[in-house]
Amino acid sequence: MSPDESIWPALRSPRDVRKIENAARVAWLAARAALRGCRAGMTTAALDTVVRGVITRHGGRPAFDQLETPEAKDPFRGAACVCVNEQALHAPPGGRVLAGGDLVTVDVGVVLDGWYGDVAESGIVPGGNSPTPALLGAARASVAAGVRACRPGVRWSEVARAVRSTAARHDLTVLSGFTGHGVGRRLHEPPTAGYETRPGAADDFCCSPAWC
Repeated sequence: MSPDESIWPALRSPRDVRKIENAARVAWLAARAALRGCRAGMTTAALDTVVRGVITRHGGRPAFDQLETPEAKDPFRGAACVCVNEQALHAPPGGRVLAGGDLVTVDVGVVLDGWYGDVAESGIVPGGNSPTPALLGAARASVAAGVRACRPGVRWSEVARAVRSTAARHDLTVLSGFTGHGVGRRLHEPPTAGYETRPGAADDFCCSPAWC
């Protein structure tokens, strides 16, 4: 049986993978630059300006700017999604003012040489007193557990279980209804990577180019 192209990721050559890595590296550099510059009193729009500048200097373009999605009435405006505290994901940059202790996530998409990269990084605004360092540490531990679980032949449900189990050990739960995705020639490509995936589900893809 051939893989369902709506579920399974495309096979990429080593050269293609390097191109995706290059785009992702620029996205990571942009997100890190924004987080390093976080200060109380700044707006999320100011962080977006930092992101756009880094992307442009590296010869890329923002992948999110003017992106149209089915759930949004208007195209997205910004080089990055900038989420603060209670905002889980996809918050547009704007006039929200940062305070010391705020948890900030900067999600950046980049197109470079026709290939896409998509990276999110989180940090804490210096100053203030909040419980966010513990939350951030638990989230990073959960991501690390998922990365360690990724091996050839492993089903995505095992990776998702590693993430959920680590979060649970920190008395946290993974938000339901949200998924990750592949990148390549487009910003959103198969596979759909959800943390609620169970063994045998339709989206329980295999972490292997041989499709297991």
